[in-house]
Amino acid sequence: MGELNETVSRTVQGHLDRLGLSRSDAAQALGVSQQTLADLLGNHRVWRLDEVDSIAEWLEVSPKDLFFPGRGDSV
Repeated sequence: MGELNETVSRTVQGHLDRLGLSRSDAAQALGVSQQTLADLLGNHRVWRLDEVDSIAEWLEVSPKDLFFPGRGDSV
């Protein structure tokens, strides 16, 4: 799919794991089906910017932190 898409997917999954949140929780927060979230996290579908913004807000991190983990000031 692309390096940035893969980075967002890995980073989102890492936050879910760290916070003990399920993919089902994330799908509900995004307003998408569990299959759509699985496609996003599995790099079978490209993240839209509004989805990145929504999941970042839900995870309480900045969207920048999902694209460039380890370079921000967030959790």
